[in-house]
Amino acid sequence: MMSDDLENEREEFKALLEAKEKELEESLKTMENLRGKVRYYEQKNSSVPSSPSTGKEDFVMKQVPLLSANPQLVAHLPARSQLRPLELPGETIDQRQELDTVRRYYEAAREETMRLQQELSRRSSECLALASERDRSKAESDQQIRQLEEALRDVQKRMLDSESKVKQMQSHFLALKDHLTQEALSGSARAEDLNEQLRDIKSKYEGASAEVGKLRNQLRHNELLVQELRREDSRLRKENRRFQDELAVCEEDRERAERRAKEAMEQVGLSVTAEKFENMRCLLTNEVNEKSRSLTEAERELTLIREKLDSSQSEKKRSDSKWELMIKELEEVKIRNISLAREAEKLRTEKVLLQRQVEDLMGQMRNQHVPAQLHAETKRACEETIARLSQSLSDSEQSLRKAELEQKQLQEEKKTLREDIMRLQASSIPREEHDKMLQDMQSKITKLEMLLTEALRKCEEIESKARTFQSENTSMKESHVPLTTHHQTTTQLTTELEKCKAELATFKKQIESGTEELAALRAQLEKETTKRTALQAQLESETVAQAGLKSKLECSAAKQAKLQELVDRKAVEWTRLQTLLEKEITQKTDLQSLLNNLKVEVDTEYVKRKDHEAVVSGLQKQVEQKQQEWTQTNAKYHKAQDEVQKLQAAIQEQREELDTLHQCITEKYAPLTSMEEKERNFQTTRMELELELQEQCQISSETKIKLDEQQQEMQKMQKKLHSAECALNEERASWNQERNAMLRQLENLQSHLQEAQKSLAEAKEKERVLQDECQQAANRLKTLQETVNSQYVPIVQHQELKDLLSNTKASFEVELRTQVNLYENVQAQVKRLEKELEMIKGSSITVSLHAQEKATWEKNMVATQQKLQEKEEAAFVMEQEVKRLREEVQQAKHSLRELQICKDRENSDHQTLKLGLEQVIAQLEESCRMHGEESRRMAKELHAAQEHSERLRKKHGDIEHDIAQLKLKYDQSMNTVKELKERIQLSSRDMEGKDKEICTLHNDVEKLKLSLCQFTGGPGKNQSVEALQTQIRALQCQLDESQRRHQEIISIYRAHLLNAVQVLDRSP
Repeated sequence: MMSDDLENEREEFKALLEAKEKELEESLKTMENLRGKVRYYEQKNSSVPSSPSTGKEDFVMKQVPLLSANPQLVAHLPARSQLRPLELPGETIDQRQELDTVRRYYEAAREETMRLQQELSRRSSECLALASERDRSKAESDQQIRQLEEALRDVQKRMLDSESKVKQMQSHFLALKDHLTQEALSGSARAEDLNEQLRDIKSKYEGASAEVGKLRNQLRHNELLVQELRREDSRLRKENRRFQDELAVCEEDRERAERRAKEAMEQVGLSVTAEKFENMRCLLTNEVNEKSRSLTEAERELTLIREKLDSSQSEKKRSDSKWELMIKELEEVKIRNISLAREAEKLRTEKVLLQRQVEDLMGQMRNQHVPAQLHAETKRACEETIARLSQSLSDSEQSLRKAELEQKQLQEEKKTLREDIMRLQASSIPREEHDKMLQDMQSKITKLEMLLTEALRKCEEIESKARTFQSENTSMKESHVPLTTHHQTTTQLTTELEKCKAELATFKKQIESGTEELAALRAQLEKETTKRTALQAQLESETVAQAGLKSKLECSAAKQAKLQELVDRKAVEWTRLQTLLEKEITQKTDLQSLLNNLKVEVDTEYVKRKDHEAVVSGLQKQVEQKQQEWTQTNAKYHKAQDEVQKLQAAIQEQREELDTLHQCITEKYAPLTSMEEKERNFQTTRMELELELQEQCQISSETKIKLDEQQQEMQKMQKKLHSAECALNEERASWNQERNAMLRQLENLQSHLQEAQKSLAEAKEKERVLQDECQQAANRLKTLQETVNSQYVPIVQHQELKDLLSNTKASFEVELRTQVNLYENVQAQVKRLEKELEMIKGSSITVSLHAQEKATWEKNMVATQQKLQEKEEAAFVMEQEVKRLREEVQQAKHSLRELQICKDRENSDHQTLKLGLEQVIAQLEESCRMHGEESRRMAKELHAAQEHSERLRKKHGDIEHDIAQLKLKYDQSMNTVKELKERIQLSSRDMEGKDKEICTLHNDVEKLKLSLCQFTGGPGKNQSVEALQTQIRALQCQLDESQRRHQEIISIYRAHLLNAVQVLDRSP
């Protein structure tokens, strides 16, 4: 049954392990797929920013060598979207937001992939640990199975040997009984024959003397054998202390037997009475009843053993239920793996969407290009300012690179510290070292707190400076117009001016054609005076038209101002929403990271506590079970000792009764009828006793089987104890290893702390350098403000210029309208004059007057054209100056923003470092405290388990010593039995020789009688007869002594047989 259960459990283990291996293979495949996709996306995303349009790249490459003059205006260049006055600002903001969202999604996906990789590595390590545990449990189960099989084989061999020995003993015992009965019967018959023949012995003195010599030699041989037996008895006394009392009893029994033999020789003529026989029979029946009682007690013990077996089966059921729980946990792990695979698929879909969005953005970026005119204008505007900023850019880039390298170093040190802290959490430290470490850590924490307070103070100073910079930035924003609005207004005004110029050019052409026609008309109509009045009226109408155009331009400017206000409001709202979204995204990411960290910490701590409690409960249960089994085995051992003592007492009584039976049987002068009846009764009782012996043998075999099973259970318990001791030793070794690892980690941490202190000192120096740089930046900002105030135009002047431009535009429009009206009036006048020419041909004007009017008219036209050109040049110069000022203002704002962002990042990194160190210190304190408590509790449990195991070892050693002694006694008794068998064979041979000699003596006696009858006469013959009679008496005495010695040898053999039976009863 046990082997079947073990095979079933082995098959279940194999199935579970195969399922786990399949899951591992699947998870590894998914890991490889995810890693390939992550690499593909990283390559693709790395290739994305390297593919913008060629126009932008050329623009940036042309801008780089021009940055040389002002070091403070590092990143104050306008954005690419700001250099496009024809494009809407909303589109660029949307594109930037989309790019920011894409980058955030990409960073989030990257973090999630890293987290998944960490989880997969942790799962793979857990799977490897499970596989190693699987292999170890396999090896242990195989070893246990082999040991159990070997134990079963040994037990079967022992059972077979014991059964064969018991059968041999039974057959030998029956043969001895038959031999004793035959010897008793033959001895009585021989005694009667000798009594009848001794009366007639009178001859053959010489043959009798020779035969007497032979008998003496045989008697000497028997005496030597008896001496050897005595020597063996003395050796057994010295070797076996427990058998001293029994040997003394045997010697007393031997002396009693000798006395009884002497009394029996004196009472030869007497026969056994019926009362003695009945008493013996009653004693035998009483012994049989006692044996039946012992059988009932053995049956009770069998019921108790069966109940224990049932309890062991119930424990096995409990273990099966535990296995089922383990299987359920494995199924839950499978479900978690499936959920992880689903999450990985979701990540794949999200990555595909991100790819598509990135491709769309790339398409949009490729479709949009910078125009050549704007590039030329910006190039002209930025040539002077960019040259000043190249040196500052290079310096700032070097400082930024240094700061980034320092930040990377600090992040790497932070990661190493976190890893070391996690390793410290996984291990434990003894109490004394923990107290020392706590004191050192507290002193270091105080130092670090001092450093943190200084750093916080410096951060607060930097924040106050940043606030001042922000206030200055806001004041700059309020006092200056943004470049976008300025560019928009300038572009609108330039477009409108270009339109006006084009219209003026067309009107000029028309006016020239009109002047030519007027010249022709004046040549024809020099004498008409009405022409001046008409021309004056046309000029007045043109002035009215110009005034109307001015009013329309003012209305359009007001509408443009309203639209700009709406656009500014929308931009402000859009930036506010952007900031809110960024804050929400950062909060979500922080919460997700915190949740993940908490989940990881809770999983590790909860599982460890469960495992620890399960191991402790399992050990406690095993210890309780072993204690119960030990008490049960002790009780059984005491019961077995009591039963052995009872059996020894019963065996002694049986010896006495057998001796009495032997005396009764060996009496010589019993009547034949009574002897036959006694023999019949004895045979019936013998048959009954044989049946009872067979039943007892069966019962004893069953009890032996059960005892062997108990021994197997004891061996199993010993193996379990050994395995538990090995596990304790392994735990001690692992604890020592963990302790050493903790010491090493503490040394590493100390080195890391020293490095961190060095890095803090370096960071302080870098902070000082940054403070100096901030002061320099503040000074530069002041200089910039002064230059802005001195070089750049404020908003009031810009508005005044704008009003002037609008007024000039309105005046130009009014002039255009007047000129158009004049042209129309001129055409009407021409038509009218043509009609009047036809009607009036007589009236004319002189040529001098006509030439004077024409010259004045041409002078007026040239003056107006010159005025227009001057105004256009002034407006163009003003527009260029305004553009340049706006660009410089935007660059200054951009640099301020970047400085604020850098300061915010530094503050946030400092705060995160501080919080991380505080959390790590708290976690270290808690973990050290928990590990200290656990180590104390484990030490107590280990001490208790060691004491219990030492007690069990002592008891086990005592039991093994007793078993070894019993085995030695059994071997010695078996050796004595073999020797006695050999001696019995020799004695039987001697008896046969004696029988032959007795027959020859009888023949010689008969011959002597005949010779005596012939020679019955003289006194000499009477003397010879008397001598012969004395010789015969002496021979009879010698025969009696030889018979007595033979009986003593038989009694010794019986005693040894009984001792062997007792040893066999004690051995299981």
